Order: sequence, then structure tokens, then C-alpha cells
Amino acid sequence: MRKRIEELAEGKIPYEQPQVIFSKEKLELEVVEGQTATDSFQIKSENGIRMRGMIYSSNIRMKCLTFQFEGEEADIQVQFRADGMSEGEIAVGELCVVCNGGEYQLSFAVTVTRLYAEASTGKIKNLRDFVKLAKSDWKEAYHIFHSPAFKNILAPKDLKASLLYEGLSKPSITEQTMDEFLIGIGKKERVRFLPEKHSVEVFEAAAPIEEQLLIQKEGWGFLEIRITASEEFIVPQKRYITDADFMGSTYPLSFYIDTEQMHAGNNFGCIYLENDVQKEEYQVWASADSIQVRKERTVQGLQRATYLLTKSYINFRLKKIVTGEWTKQTLALIQRMQEFQPNDPWYLLFQAYALQRNKQRQDAQWLMDEFRQKNKGKKDPQWAFYDYLCLQKEKEPIVVDRLLDEIEEIAKRYGTHPMIFFLTLRLNGTLRTQPQVKLRVMEARIMQGQYSPLWYVEAFTVYQEQPYLLTKLDRYEVLLMNWASRQGVLTKDLADQVMRLANNMRQFQPLVCRILFRSYEKNPDEDMLAGVCAYLIKGHCYQPKYHHWYEKGITENLKITGLYEAFLLTMDLHHIQPLPKVIQMYFQYNNQLPYPYKAALYANIIAHKETQPVIYEKYSETMKQFAIDEILKGHMDDNLAVVYDEILDKGILTQELAGPLADILYTHKFYCMNKMAAFVVIIQKHMKEEQRVPISGELAYFQLFSNDYAILLENNRGQRFVSPESCQLEKLMKPSHYIRRCLNLAPQKLQFLMHHMDGKTDLSVPVKTDVEFLRILMEAPQISEKFKSQIGPGLVRYCLINQMEEGLDAYLMQVDFAAMRADNRNLMIELMIDRGWNEKAFELVSSYGYAGIGRQKLAHLITYMLRARDIGEDAFLLELCMAVLERDVQNAVIVSYLAKYYEGPSKQMMRVYQAAQLLEIKDTAELEERLLIQTLYSTEYVDRIQEVYLAYRAHNGREFIIQAYRSYCMHEYVVHDMILPASLFLEACQLYKEGRLRGIVCRLGLLKYFSETDKPDRYQLKMADELLNEFISTNMNFAFFNRLPDSLCRKYQLYNRKVVEYHARPDSKIAIHYRMPKQQQEFTASAMSNRYDGIFTWEFLLFRDDEVEYYITEETENGTQQLGESNRITGAEYRDIRYGGRYAYINHMLYLREQGNERDLLRTMQEYEKLSILSSKMFKII
Repeated sequence: MRKRIEELAEGKIPYEQPQVIFSKEKLELEVVEGQTATDSFQIKSENGIRMRGMIYSSNIRMKCLTFQFEGEEADIQVQFRADGMSEGEIAVGELCVVCNGGEYQLSFAVTVTRLYAEASTGKIKNLRDFVKLAKSDWKEAYHIFHSPAFKNILAPKDLKASLLYEGLSKPSITEQTMDEFLIGIGKKERVRFLPEKHSVEVFEAAAPIEEQLLIQKEGWGFLEIRITASEEFIVPQKRYITDADFMGSTYPLSFYIDTEQMHAGNNFGCIYLENDVQKEEYQVWASADSIQVRKERTVQGLQRATYLLTKSYINFRLKKIVTGEWTKQTLALIQRMQEFQPNDPWYLLFQAYALQRNKQRQDAQWLMDEFRQKNKGKKDPQWAFYDYLCLQKEKEPIVVDRLLDEIEEIAKRYGTHPMIFFLTLRLNGTLRTQPQVKLRVMEARIMQGQYSPLWYVEAFTVYQEQPYLLTKLDRYEVLLMNWASRQGVLTKDLADQVMRLANNMRQFQPLVCRILFRSYEKNPDEDMLAGVCAYLIKGHCYQPKYHHWYEKGITENLKITGLYEAFLLTMDLHHIQPLPKVIQMYFQYNNQLPYPYKAALYANIIAHKETQPVIYEKYSETMKQFAIDEILKGHMDDNLAVVYDEILDKGILTQELAGPLADILYTHKFYCMNKMAAFVVIIQKHMKEEQRVPISGELAYFQLFSNDYAILLENNRGQRFVSPESCQLEKLMKPSHYIRRCLNLAPQKLQFLMHHMDGKTDLSVPVKTDVEFLRILMEAPQISEKFKSQIGPGLVRYCLINQMEEGLDAYLMQVDFAAMRADNRNLMIELMIDRGWNEKAFELVSSYGYAGIGRQKLAHLITYMLRARDIGEDAFLLELCMAVLERDVQNAVIVSYLAKYYEGPSKQMMRVYQAAQLLEIKDTAELEERLLIQTLYSTEYVDRIQEVYLAYRAHNGREFIIQAYRSYCMHEYVVHDMILPASLFLEACQLYKEGRLRGIVCRLGLLKYFSETDKPDRYQLKMADELLNEFISTNMNFAFFNRLPDSLCRKYQLYNRKVVEYHARPDSKIAIHYRMPKQQQEFTASAMSNRYDGIFTWEFLLFRDDEVEYYITEETENGTQQLGESNRITGAEYRDIRYGGRYAYINHMLYLREQGNERDLLRTMQEYEKLSILSSKMFKII
């Protein structure tokens, strides 16, 4: 720039400037919050003249990386910094390009947006875009879900989605996390899987066999399945599959049956398909060979037939069926068993026994004979049974004795065999005649572990016939009576005996309970019911399943100690039917129940207060005291909620109760039917920590005091998921009914405060009553820092307005100004300025900008900073100062700072200068110099620049700059007829007088000025004469010479010299084509001379009546001629021969000839001749 100014000072003024064009009409950028964005544009010289310049930005955030440029083309890089800005803000401004071709403004607009992820489908700006992407490309969507940009997709108002994302992201983000998130916000259904079938059977597996299980899935999204096998012989090909493994909706799972790992016979195992929310089972049955299978089926068939055969015999002995029916069933079952074991001798004997009992003796004998033939000589239990059958028909004593001896002999050898014991019971005289001995023998047999119904029936028949023998209830008797009750044959006498003995027992036995239950069901009477209830109470049986027994007892008006308590203790705590009056009356005076049962009782009373007002009134005081006691203990359940709601409306709420009530009012009941869930996780708006509560019996209780929350489930593996279809949330109380009273009584309780603040959308302007609440929240460790940053500004604002210093520093430290709305943040900054917190205010302005801050406040802040600090040139501070000045704030400190350091567009610098003049700031020399240099460099016209020039001269500015300005102005005046102030010419006159007017253009401009002066004084005429002589002597003739005063025109005979001027580029080739129509037909062409910087001239000497036609051509770059201008000029009629010289004589002679004045014409011609001879003798041509 200095070089150009020096050239101007030397009179080297380029005729033509670069014609600058821009590649963009406007810069439009989009930048992410807190990040930077770059852009570029190109500057080009359209006429090929090299450019040189620099670029200023009106906004400190917009930095021009290419501050200076040079050449015919330049690529300009810019960068915008968006730190401290939020989505939706728009920054506008201008880039001012100052170059040797002028000053240009390129406007820019920068829109701040959030960091949105880029996908193949474009930017993902909302959940709708994300869901659409997830459906088409799950992996790409997961990449975005895992990125920090995903949070920006979530709308600020969609708090549930944000909380859900926050909760699911712990401990890590997986594809399942994304799937659960989409399910949780209701954008998709869960992917389910199901095996095509649930079992497979494989037989004759002699070698490893591959099997295949088809798994079907429903829905889109993420699916993982873990595969395990319960047995080693089942070997799945894969242990883990995902949705990516499926072909469409099907996946073929291969697994192997490893025969080396199988045992003999049937092998059973399961393949388990499971993930964190679903579990399916696939059963596998396998056998190594078919023979073993047949054996297994034979065994099963025999076992089944044996069971039915025994059952039929028991029914027969218990007289449930007649002999004929029993015989029929027995023969059919034995026939089926013979199919499995055709040669078993026992079957013949059993058939014979059945036929004998049915008095089919001949048929029985045939079978016995067949047995005798096949088993003759065998002395074993079968033969003993055969002898027994023979005894049934034999009458001869000798034969009977022999048979008995044989049976006795076999018994000695096979004494433990069941058949021998069976025969002993029937043949032993003692056992037959002494029932108590038989019972002891049976007891010993059964207690040895032979729990056979055959022995039970033998023992029971004894008790059935003689109930009084039942004198105790030990294990043997209990087993026997239980079996009898199950068979439905327990007689009333035995049942009464059992009841009597049971109530005398020291220990409670559940099996005795069942005996009593069945006894009552068979013979329902009051005594038995009383026995049942008494025994249950004795055993402390207070489970809900026993309630109907106590209810029966109440209905029958039984008088049993503890019956009323047992009724309530076993009652469904959510029972809504009216309680029996006896219960209501009893517990009015004697109530030692645990609190949950008391609460159930009182809740029932309250539920029926409209129909039973008397009962309600009697309980009123008791319930009131109970509610107070339980609130103080912090107890809460469904029934207590009913009691609290009822009693709290009666005016019992005190300061003592309000504190504990905070933990009660907000308790919610959570039902979860999902078997995989072990914990429920609750994330509430504004809370720092989440709640994690175990689920017990499908229930969980937790506090919830915000309307914005997310509820997640967590399994034992720590995996979190959602299952809205299997969950239900129930609010136990209505805290809004009590919040005002509670808040007044216990304002320090966090629950009340959060409830109170939950409905407030704008906390930036807190009301007086909320200030103390906000203070408590700011100090509460449970509150999130984000929420504190939201309530902090309101507190700070309130404190600043009301001049409250307490806690102000702490609040400011916690305020997150980045999270604040711009208007609130600006208001905070203004309040800080008012309070004198200028350092903090300036820090915020530096970070977040000054848009929206009042001009006077901003001026005050800047003034303080300039006075408090020794600040040198600072770009941001200069921008602030300029912003204030543009808002018409006149401040001497600010303007002085601008005058000292500001550099920018010339018009802006001129504004600073004018403000400095208005404020009478004297120290403006540096600003004047910067402004003059820039306007000279860029040739940008600025109003009132002459004032700056004059002031700069008055401040003794540098001479070369003054000379450059003077030369440039004179050049523009001479070449382009620029209008200049008279002061500049007066200055030139003075300099000329002093001999210090440098440069040809300045002298030429001064001479032109004299040609336009109406009445020049004698000093000006003298200077004009000298200057004119200078230029004419160097053959520099210009058209304006003819406008000089007459004295000079006469002196230099200018009247008949007609100068044609044409302005073009100095290096142009200009030709003039002329003719005198009266004398010639053709045009004569001559080259015009460049007299000064593109002013081309041609001089004609024309007399009276002379006329010239001409046109001017300019040679183009391709060599063709381009018409410039054309005109016709005539000679001057000036004929004053006293002063006009030779040309005046000629004009006068032409005039006399035209007038026909021959006498005067002759006289004039003679004078002209004398003067011509005299001149030739006196002057010689050099």
C-alpha cells in the first residue's frame, strides 16, 4: 500500500483500475453449535489488471483466513467460529474488500444448527428421519445412535425420549439399546422369535445325526438369541445368532445328536433359545436303538397296568365297586399285562384269586390247575399263594393243615416278601383276632418304607371298623388318615377322632390340615368347622388361601379365640366388600393387628362410609390417630393411601407430619409381569441420580414427583430394556391436593419443591415466593447440574435486581450460560453491568456475543474495560466499539479507542472520524492517515474526505501522503472532471507561489481551474500565463485552454486553434479522420497524440467560415477500428487586429472581402504585409 501511495505522490497515477467481480453474491454458511465452519469465494479482475488488497470482517466470529491477496485472481478462505452460539441463531455481517480496484462489500449470513449426523439419506434432524433410516439400514442407524450427534436429534420438548436414551445408554450402547429405545418411544414393536416346532424325536441313532430347527422371527430391528443345550449329547452349531443371520424371517439352526455322549435307553434334553426378554424351549428325545425303546415301552405299559390293577383292588376293598366289577377290571388288566409278559405265573394266580372272590370257582380251578402243572415242585411265594387259594375251597382238616404247613415253611424262607406278609395278615390268628396287634404290625411295615396302598387299606379297615383304636396322631396315623381322606372314605367318627387329637397336638402339621379340610367337605358341620379353624389358628395359618375357612367360621358365628384376627390377617388387603359387622365391632375396641391389616380394615370402613355412617363415625378418631402414627413412621401401601387421603382432609396436617409426608405422597406402585425383570430403573427430569428398585412378587414401590420420566427394566445380567405392555404404574395418592399446605410447612423437602417447580416453564424471572425454594434446590446434591444451570439465572437476576449479595457468587459459578436462552443471558449480562460486574459481563459478551444487549449498557461495559485495563489493539473490543457507534451512541472513550486503532471500510472510518469531530477529540491524526491512505489506495470516494485531508495537513501529516492525495485529486479533476473543493485549488495556488507545487498533474489541474474561474485576479492571471506558456512550449495543448481569460487567448493566439480531445486508455491507438467539406471530399486520417494520461488531442487552425468534419476511431485488440465520436467544428470569427495577431488580420480580411469593402480590405492587406516582412526580419525560425 505504501508503494502505491508513493507512486501517487510522484504523479504516477494508473489510468484504469481493476474491475473486480466476485464468484458469489452472498456467503451463506451453516455451522454447528460450538464449532467452526469454513467457506471460500473467488475474487477476479475482469479486465486483467492485477489486484492487490485486504479484507475486513464486520463480525469477529467471521475470520478471513486470506487477509491479503494479490493477482488477477484470488481464492479467499473464511472461517466462522460459533462457540457460545445456539441452534437457530443467525449471524449476519459483511466482508469489506479493500483493493486497488475500490472497496466492495460481500454480505454473509451464518445459520447456527446442531450437530446433526450425516447419513446416506441426508441429515438426520429428527426421530422421524432416524426411524426411517433404521428401517432401511439398521447398521448405519446404529452408527448414528452411538455417536454424540444423536442427542441433537431429540427434540428439547421430547423429554421422555431424552430420559429414555440416558437410561438405556448405561452401562454401554449396543444394538439392543437402540432397539429398546425405538420400542420405548413407540416407533416399533419388539422383534419376537419362535421355533417352528417345540420337540423332535430321534430313534436308532447309531451314528452322530444332524438335525435342523427352523426359527421364525417377526418384526424389524435388532434380535439376538443365545443358544444353549441342557445335555452334552445335543451340540448346537452356533451359540449366538442375531437378526443379521436370518434369511428373510427364517433361520435354520443346525444341531448334532452326539451318540457317544448318550446313555442307554431314552435320552432327553432341551435346546434353550433366549435373550434378555424372551426364552423358548425345544425338546430333544433320542435313543440309540429301537430294541431299547420297545423295552422302555414294555416297562411303561406294565407299570401303568400295575397301577390300575392296584387301584381297582383298593376301590374293591373300600367298597367303592362291587365284586363283579372288580373281577371284570382285574381280568382285563391281567390280560393286558400278559401281552407284555405272556409266561408270568403270577397272572394265573391273580386271575384265579379274582374268580374265587366272584364265586367263579370252576374257572378259578382251571387256572390253578394250569399253574400247578407249570410250577410243580417250586416252594416260593407263588406256591404259597397257590396254597392259599387252595385253602379257600378245601374243607378237609388234614389237607388244610398240610397247606398251612407248606405256607409256613415258605414264609420262613421268604419272610420279607410282600405276598408272604399279605398271607400272614389273613392266616395268622393273632392278627385276625387282635386288631391293635395288627395295627402295630402294619405300622412297622409301613414305617419301614413300604408305603403301599395295599397295606394302607389293610390298616384302614381296622380303624374303620373300630374308630376308638385311633388314640394318637403320629406320622403313621397321619399318613394313613390322609390316604383315607384322599380316597374319600374317612368316616365321621374317624374324622371327629382326628379333629380331637389334632387340637391336642403340640406341633402343627399341614397334612393334618388337609385331612380336616377333606373331612369337613365330606361331612360339613359346625363342630368340624370349629376344629378346622382352631387348628389353623393354632398353626398360625394366616395365608390368604385359608381365608375362606375363617370366613365360614365368622358366618357360622363360631366363638374361637383369634378367629377375628385370623379373618383379617388372611383377607385380601384389597377387599372391597363390606366386612362382617362382628369384625367391625370387635376391632373398634381391640385392635392389635400389624399396620398393613389395620390399614386394610380402615380402608374398608372408609369405602363403605356412605352406607355405614355409624360404623365410620365410631372408627373416625381411631383412624385419625392411626394415620398420624403411620405417617410419622413413614409407612405406605395401597390401603394406607386410602386412609391418608381420608384423614388428611380433616385438618390434621402439621409441620411435624409434613416432613415424613414428602416420602409418602409421591410413592407409586409398579406392576411388572415380565419374568425377566429383576429391577425397575426410574430416570426423572432434573434429578442427578436414577432410582434402581428391586422387583419382588411382580411389584415395586418408588417415588415419582415429576411429570417427565422414563421407566426401564433391568435383568439380572444388568441389561436394560422396556416392556410397556407388561407393566402398569399406579399413583397411590394425589399430592397436588396437599402441595400448597406441605410446601408452606416443609419447604426444605425436595419432593415438594420439585413438584412445585415441575409446572413452571420459565424460571428466568422467578417470583418472590419462589426465590427461597430455588435457593434450596441450588444447594441440593440430588439435583442435576443442568437444572441448576436453568434456575441459577433467575436467582442471579433476582439477587442483582434486589441487591442481594448472599450466595450470588456461588449461583454465578453454577449457572450454565450456554444452556440459557439468548434473551435471558442478555438480561443477565445487563444486570451484571448495572451491578458493576463488568469483568464477568465482558467474559460472557466475549463468549456469546453482544446482539440483544442495550446500547447504553454495552457502552458502559466497554468504557469500563478501556479504563480498567491497559488494552492495546483488540479486534473484538474494536468490533464492540463500532457496534455501539453504529447504534448512535456518542462516547468519547469509545470513539478515542476507535480513532486510535480502528481499521475497516472507509465509510466506517469516516463515521469514526465524524464522531471524533463531534466529541472534539483532538488526537485523530492516525485515523486521518489511515483513512487517507485507504481511500487513495482503493480510489473509493468518501463524503467529506476533504475535511480529513485538511485536518491531516493541520496535524502536520506526512508530506508524501499529502502530495499523493493532492496528485490523485488533481488527476481525477483533469482526466475525469471530478469536482474538487475550492480549498484544494487555493492550496495549489499557494504552493505554486512558494514554488512547492510538485507534479505536472497538479500544475495542469491548477491551470484548468483558472480556465473555469470567472474573474481571476492578477496573481491568478500571472500564474495561468506562466503555466500556459509552460504547457504550450511543450506542445501540450488541451481543449480547456480556449476557456482561459481573453488576454491569454489573445496572447497565445488560441481563438483559431481548435483542439479536439478524446479520452481513452493511455496505450490506445487513436486516429482522427477529418475533411473540410468545402475543399475536399475524402477524409484525411492522422494519429492523435496522448498529451497526458489518456487525453488524446488534435489541433486544427481554422479561420472565419472554415468548417471541419471529423470522426475518431479506436483500434481494438483484434485490430479492427471502433468508432469513438464524430463532430463538426467551425473556425472562430475573432478579428481584433489590435491584439489578435496574424490570425485576427486574416479573419478581418475575410470579413472585409465578404462585406465588399475593397478600400479597407486593401489597406488591411498592406498592413498585414508590412508586419509579415518585419516579423521575418526580426525573428528567425529555429
